[in-house]
Amino acid sequence: MYYLLTGLFLFSACEQKDDLFSDAIAYWSFSDVNDSAADNSRMQEKGNLQWITLDGDAARDSKQRGGDGKAVKLDGSGWLDAVQGANDELNITGKQITIAVRIKADSLKDLNPVITKSGDDQSIAYSLTLAKDGEDLFIRTMLGSDDIGGAHLLKYKLPKEEWHDWHDIVFRFNGRGSELYVDGLLR
Repeated sequence: MYYLLTGLFLFSACEQKDDLFSDAIAYWSFSDVNDSAADNSRMQEKGNLQWITLDGDAARDSKQRGGDGKAVKLDGSGWLDAVQGANDELNITGKQITIAVRIKADSLKDLNPVITKSGDDQSIAYSLTLAKDGEDLFIRTMLGSDDIGGAHLLKYKLPKEEWHDWHDIVFRFNGRGSELYVDGLLR
């Protein structure tokens, strides 16, 4: 199993500004383990992973979406761990969060975590995974905390012919409801 990530963004408030990512709490372009936002939340490399430069359409598409044409290849036993972030910045509280990621799965296991973060009762816990269920593949998101009053779980069944394509995934919670966008469409 491996998949490629070309960018990961975490926002705690969702205001539209001139610079699309200026209010990001954390932003990884995956040219290395360093966060490109205010505080440097350096991810820890775990297991087998590889930093790569994309080429062709994948590089062009990455750059059109604000990336730098770089990706991290996670190979079954490898992952990135951001822990709590610099100065605890990823230990998000409150009631608003947006997670955006671009991903491509070249092969899959039953459960393929993309990003997960647990927290205490006041912190927002969240996860985004690719999960196989029999012959189906779902993009599955979860978000919850005591402040939110439970957990929000959304999932979208990917058509089989799209399993190994690039996908732009945005999961957001605005304090009242959750939304899952896959490739620009509300699912």
